[in-house]
Amino acid sequence: MKRLCASLWPLLGIQALLRGLWRSNCGRASVTLHCRSSSSSFRGHLGPRCAARSLGAQAPEVLNTSPEEFVPGIRLDRVEQLLAIRMPGHLAHALKRLPEMEQLTYPGKRNRGLRVVLNERNEGIISSLLLLKPGVDRDALPQHVQEQIEAAGGDLVPHTLRLSYENLGYREALRQLLPEGVDVPSRYETVGHIAHFNLQEQQWPHRHIIGRVCLDKNPLLRTAVAKVGEVYGRFRTFEMEVISGSNETYVALKEHGLRLEFDYSSVYWNSRLSTERRRILSQVSPEDEVVDLFAGVGALALLCARQGCRVRANDLNPEAAVAIRRNAALNGLELEVSCADATEVLQGVLQGRRAPMASRRHLVMNLPEGALELLGSLWPLAIASDAAYGELAMHVYCFARSVDDVLPRLESCLGAVPDGTVVHLVRDVATSKYMFCVEFTIRSP
Repeated sequence: MKRLCASLWPLLGIQALLRGLWRSNCGRASVTLHCRSSSSSFRGHLGPRCAARSLGAQAPEVLNTSPEEFVPGIRLDRVEQLLAIRMPGHLAHALKRLPEMEQLTYPGKRNRGLRVVLNERNEGIISSLLLLKPGVDRDALPQHVQEQIEAAGGDLVPHTLRLSYENLGYREALRQLLPEGVDVPSRYETVGHIAHFNLQEQQWPHRHIIGRVCLDKNPLLRTAVAKVGEVYGRFRTFEMEVISGSNETYVALKEHGLRLEFDYSSVYWNSRLSTERRRILSQVSPEDEVVDLFAGVGALALLCARQGCRVRANDLNPEAAVAIRRNAALNGLELEVSCADATEVLQGVLQGRRAPMASRRHLVMNLPEGALELLGSLWPLAIASDAAYGELAMHVYCFARSVDDVLPRLESCLGAVPDGTVVHLVRDVATSKYMFCVEFTIRSP
């Protein structure tokens, strides 16, 4: 026995240590990450993965406090009185599977960890209970269900249901925790293990509880961040604040079968453009050449390379260029990567010839803040390229209040709207602000 206890002590010590580390992973103090890239700092020497981890190690972490402790006087425990169908043996499980019972059964999916069928044993006799929604009585049950219950020797019995925070979903928990008049954030972006919130002004004072509840209700997420300000600067990055969880910003994820890794605090990435990347890919043939002027971490460029295209991926951010090369290696793909000013790259592409055997060239300009204006400044080169070298397919992104504002802006930049121009709505960004993709093709006479 002494030997057994002696062998268990190290394991118990490790358990206590892990428990302590886990509890220290969430501090009430906030952490602001300045997400600007710098190739001259020591982070450049460590590399993106080490840089992200060193950043997390230096900043305080958010304390693992019970959500109820954030809001004094609030208790999420509650008791509901309802009816349950008691059936012999395990017949309540079969009753639950009936399609007509779905709208009558207590909503277990919305209440995490709650079983709507309970097993009972009384003096050796096994029975099962199917919990019904509050307000559902015998008369609400279909006639044939009542007959099945009676034929099996079942009955309806009163049941007291006790619920706690652990049983509540994300929205229901926050509806009870947030003050009246503060909306529950309707959505957030998931980037690997990170939940990224773009909070409204009214939600900002409650960001820590919002982040904590999000992580509690999504076990695969370990970090919650909130955007501070807007995307800005040459590298299209933004400042973020860790509002709950770990400070680790190096993420690994999959999109359309691609493995991608990058430091989310140092590069541009938007998971909500996944469908848009797939849409662009559907317009590309294996014989085409693709030039992505603002490639970010290379998701679209790598998808095109996997399809057999000759691809050039460019991004002014040095850490984005590093991420593209790393992701190309992760997926066993080859493409040309550059870290240069988009104006120089665009000018070189428009003046250069297409790749050998390329049926057409695609130019992707995902810089909604100024892509149309950039294209307009070099439009004479595009016309010359058309006359000399063949087909040029343009995919140019912009922000606008409505689709009616896009074509006049295009005409202002280019002098005219090219024939066959199509404006595609990509997504809504904010109230009265939308992202569009302007597409047209220039063909040789």
